[in-house]
Amino acid sequence: MSPAAARRRIAEATDWRLYLVTDPHLGGGQDAVPGIVAEAVRGGVGVVQVRDKECDDDEFAVHAAAIAAAADRAASEVGRRVPVFVNDRLEVARELGLHLHIGQRDEPLARARRRCRTS
Repeated sequence: MSPAAARRRIAEATDWRLYLVTDPHLGGGQDAVPGIVAEAVRGGVGVVQVRDKECDDDEFAVHAAAIAAAADRAASEVGRRVPVFVNDRLEVARELGLHLHIGQRDEPLARARRRCRTS
């Protein structure tokens, strides 16, 4: 299966109706967020976005990995796949094998796609 076909298959199998955007400041701190994500996935969330505008990339990567692991465990309990998106941090997304969210005021899409394909 080609990479494009694999992406289409994942997108079609994803329930986009309920999309959780995490925030450690609103969620009670970084240590609390993975548990919140697990409960949200068990409750029906179909997509998770890891967002933290305050920490550096290394801390963010550790935080994102913990959230992705919690989402994967909970998703396996409920029998579905829940993609995890990283907000604005292409290198972290690439390093962890997660999806990337970029906003309208962030890096241009074409440049982000090129950077994802190189390395």
